[in-house]
Amino acid sequence: MFNHCVWYSIHRDHKICKLIGKLSAIFNSCFFQGHITIASRLTFDDANNEYVKQCTLVKPWFKLVGIPYQTNVENFYTIQHHCEMYGVKGLGDFHVSLAYRLNRPFTDEDLETVADLIPIDSIHSTDIYISLNDCRSLMPIHWKQLK
Repeated sequence: MFNHCVWYSIHRDHKICKLIGKLSAIFNSCFFQGHITIASRLTFDDANNEYVKQCTLVKPWFKLVGIPYQTNVENFYTIQHHCEMYGVKGLGDFHVSLAYRLNRPFTDEDLETVADLIPIDSIHSTDIYISLNDCRSLMPIHWKQLK
């Protein structure tokens, strides 16, 4: 679906990853690795080059801003939350994905539920690591971290 991706993967013991697990149970949807996307829809070679580049840079921190919202790409629905790198507007277009669902949109009530459960307002550089991922499957449970 998203070919190869480079992410700021969030450590599994982080509150956002615990929220993703809770939301997958509430919405009867798949669990997935918490992350902030750096780049997606890349060939393996391009993704690997981006991964190598990112590994040489200082990891940033992110501030969650606004409220969770829904996106839809080819009936792949996502609840996500906008993030600002270093808490500064305009340094990129970043979000953290919180829930995925195929072929069925989330409701306004679902979005309110997620907004009420957001446990933090920032993701620190110590909370993340760079990863290269194979996201060619339609099902996030089949996405694989390669590096």
